[in-house]
Amino acid sequence: MEGILIVSAILAFLPFIVSLGGRGGVWKFLSLVFCCFSLVGILPVVGFAGGIFAWVIAWIFAAIAAQARRSEERFTRMERSMAAARAIEAESPVGRLLDNERRQNRPISFGKVLTLLIVFGIAGVLIVTGVHDFQAPSSTTAHSEQQKVAVVVPSKVESVTSKTCRASDFVVEGFSSKVFDDCKQSSCPTLKLTGKLRNNCALSAGAQIKITAEDGKGSVIDTIDGWPASTRNVAPGATYAFDMGPLMVYRKGMKNFKIDIIDARIW
Repeated sequence: MEGILIVSAILAFLPFIVSLGGRGGVWKFLSLVFCCFSLVGILPVVGFAGGIFAWVIAWIFAAIAAQARRSEERFTRMERSMAAARAIEAESPVGRLLDNERRQNRPISFGKVLTLLIVFGIAGVLIVTGVHDFQAPSSTTAHSEQQKVAVVVPSKVESVTSKTCRASDFVVEGFSSKVFDDCKQSSCPTLKLTGKLRNNCALSAGAQIKITAEDGKGSVIDTIDGWPASTRNVAPGATYAFDMGPLMVYRKGMKNFKIDIIDARIW
């Protein structure tokens, strides 16, 4: 008889035990209350049918508490994803440009205005002095200077144009895609798009890559692009390990991932 009572008590409070964990305290409390009501169903006043009805309502509140717990987990994952996206955006060239623009929009103080006036005044004096000093150059000197400019300018232009890096100077090594799920209560698949960016250019530079996600039939599901090293240059012959997974949200049907280098520049 005692064993039957113990089993009955466990079954009566089973909805409350299932609802434990996470938020939803109100729903867990209501589940506990109706579990108690179901336990007193053995009394003639309540009756067996009333106890069963209270037990069913307790299960309903337990389900609502579990749903609240899952909503809390999804909200936590969303906050982590948004924090990672904000961190990447702050490190990206666009984020830096927006930050610089906000700084430039600040009102100019009186000290800055005074400094600008002093600088422009000194520059004006130097310009006037230089004009007076070079007002009467000889024709021979002018002709020789023109020849020097004609000789020097092409070499400078050539040196400037040669100091560039192209997208073809970069390669991605060991690119791999992986879907992992570290959530315990419910599924939360996340992408890891990792690889190493190698700089084959003779100068330190950075590259912009584009990743395209396709389904099994080759249809494009999503695309992202970004600078793996942000505004940092990769040394000649060196590699930079990256993970572009946080930029792309996993979607059902993603099978193949293609990566392309679309731009390069020297920061």
